[in-house]
Amino acid sequence: MVKNTTILHKLDGSSSPSALLPSLETEQQVLCLVKPQGKKSRFWVHFSEYDAEAHPDKVKYARCNLCGRDISVKQGTGGLKNHLKFKHPNENALLFMHSDEIGRENAEAGASTVDANALGATPSAAAATDAATPAKKKIKISLQDITSRMDMEKRAKQKQDLEMWSTVRREIKELKKELASEEDEQDRRDLERDIKNLKKMKAGLDEQLGFCSGSAEAMV
Repeated sequence: MVKNTTILHKLDGSSSPSALLPSLETEQQVLCLVKPQGKKSRFWVHFSEYDAEAHPDKVKYARCNLCGRDISVKQGTGGLKNHLKFKHPNENALLFMHSDEIGRENAEAGASTVDANALGATPSAAAATDAATPAKKKIKISLQDITSRMDMEKRAKQKQDLEMWSTVRREIKELKKELASEEDEQDRRDLERDIKNLKKMKAGLDEQLGFCSGSAEAMV
């Protein structure tokens, strides 16, 4: 017989976990989940925690609200991040887009405040400011300036690639540590797949940055 699963979200401590658990005579499995509190990582938005009293064996796991998978959080939120990245890429992208929009709104709010202060100046004060400001001279751009700007953009791109390379390398090391301590076979397969994908990404960055494969592998 297939067991049904009932999920109970505890919003406060008024309900006793024992009162929520089914009797031994039923074929229904009850999951008692709680909303994560005090979590700084953005990835917890799509996960719930298990109630410690009702599920003492799952205090080191988080349940995905999108697919119901249990993800280990023994080593931190790296597992949550990789689960969203590879299993729910659309929700993961929206999560980052939302964070970027908040940053842009805060920046625009600050710029609007500056503009409002500038518009509050009296006409005489604005005229005095314009009179005191010298006329701008036309700037001639030489070939040397263009070359210098291209070199700066190239160095900025290399710096960005190097930062990405360092991040991927660090993620591979963290996933390897998590794999070494993981006992669940399905989680081990997921971690091995994630490590393989990250290694492919790192190989592409190695080529862009001009790292030889031997030295790059030694640094992982």
